[in-house]
Amino acid sequence: MTQSPFLARWIKPESVLLILFLGIIAWMPFPYGSNRLWAETVATTGLAALLLAWAGMVMSGVAAQTPLIREMKGPALCIATALAWGMMQSVDLDRVATLSGMDLSAVAHPVWKQARDTLGVNPGAFISADPAATRQALVTALLPVMAFLLAFSLGRDRTRAEVLSIGLVILGAGCALLAAISALAGMDLQGALLPEAPPAARGFAAPFINQEHLGALLALSALAAFGSFAERFRQAIVWDKGGAVMRTSLRRSLEGPDGAIAILGVCLLASLIATGAGVAIAAFAAGLLFLILALALGQAPDEPEARGRRATSAILVAVLGVTIAVGGDALRDHFGPPGLDGSDRRALVAATLRAIGEAPIVGQGLGAFASYHSIDAPLNARGTVEEASNDLLEPMADLGVPAGIAFMAAPLLIAMQCLSGAALRRRDRAFPAVAVAASMSMAVHAMAGFALHIPAVAVAFAVLLGIGAAQSWRTNMDLVR
Repeated sequence: MTQSPFLARWIKPESVLLILFLGIIAWMPFPYGSNRLWAETVATTGLAALLLAWAGMVMSGVAAQTPLIREMKGPALCIATALAWGMMQSVDLDRVATLSGMDLSAVAHPVWKQARDTLGVNPGAFISADPAATRQALVTALLPVMAFLLAFSLGRDRTRAEVLSIGLVILGAGCALLAAISALAGMDLQGALLPEAPPAARGFAAPFINQEHLGALLALSALAAFGSFAERFRQAIVWDKGGAVMRTSLRRSLEGPDGAIAILGVCLLASLIATGAGVAIAAFAAGLLFLILALALGQAPDEPEARGRRATSAILVAVLGVTIAVGGDALRDHFGPPGLDGSDRRALVAATLRAIGEAPIVGQGLGAFASYHSIDAPLNARGTVEEASNDLLEPMADLGVPAGIAFMAAPLLIAMQCLSGAALRRRDRAFPAVAVAASMSMAVHAMAGFALHIPAVAVAFAVLLGIGAAQSWRTNMDLVR
């Protein structure tokens, strides 16, 4: 008895690994975006196991790793340099001096000298103001790195790349549905299932802690939905055989999977606007603008394809207009004067800039913002603040300017490669185009938020970046070694 082609494809080891990968991605948003130590540990363990399984499959010949992985050496060097420096920040410099005779106390954070003078004992000397937090931040930083590697390796196959992309769309829709049910029911539906007391009332935010984090994930999912729809729609319509044929192909397209993806995209956009998350709405609008530009890159080889590109661009421009028109109030509310709840963004920015100025080379410690902010910030900016609410400044305060720039350069270099792929490819160009859009969306969000500190959001972004990078080259490039 022969197996069906569908079954034969999905019992392959790569496909089983893909399903497990999707399972981890789907689980991560629901314990508050995996923004808890136990949830991060579970996700890290799962992704590490899958990455080791993939490495074992490649080494045993069960699966083939694309040689195009070598094109990632630049971003890999940047992220490795940044994380290596973060590890150095958590090393006890007194022990280094004892073992090597090198006195590095001059680069230690001043808090350790103050502790020694106050307590009369030697607690050690570290570059980081909180070495334990730095070690935890290193583990957290590995989550999107592992997700990117898995998405890049599995996403080189266009079918698996599409499954990952649509999986993120469905995940965003699931989160939006849970947020709507929780808001209508007026209760935290997941609180009873988690090993901690649920946070205070959060409005339209479940399963995340606040609306901005849910909005960041919905923005990424919506970009994936509209990018996938635009390319599928362009390819499905017959543009040069007369009006009757075009209308027939249009109807068939919208009656099938293309229509379902379009509906999901609209629902995701409506849910994003319902969150009232001004930064997330602005980030989506910026990402959608870059999606339009990325899909318009390159020369159309013939007039029918040029017509298709113009039509899809018009659809996406209309979506952008609706986003700005309907989400305008949320944008004005967020970017207006600081409220009276103590979240003064300008004071946080000033405090972060001061932290950068105090240790521009060595930094204050990866993940240690809460510690060094409470010590060094002016009185009007102090308080229990765990993040700088600016993912562009905080890495430079944490790691120092050189390592902080290297940390941020890794996704930037990958996004530039995806932009090139969107311009050069004809088939599957939606994948790199969505990666470019997602990168711009996260860059805008990073200016006034810390969504990338939320593991579920960071992993979703890494997946879109991974499949975008994997699909930035033609299929036959795997044969070029």
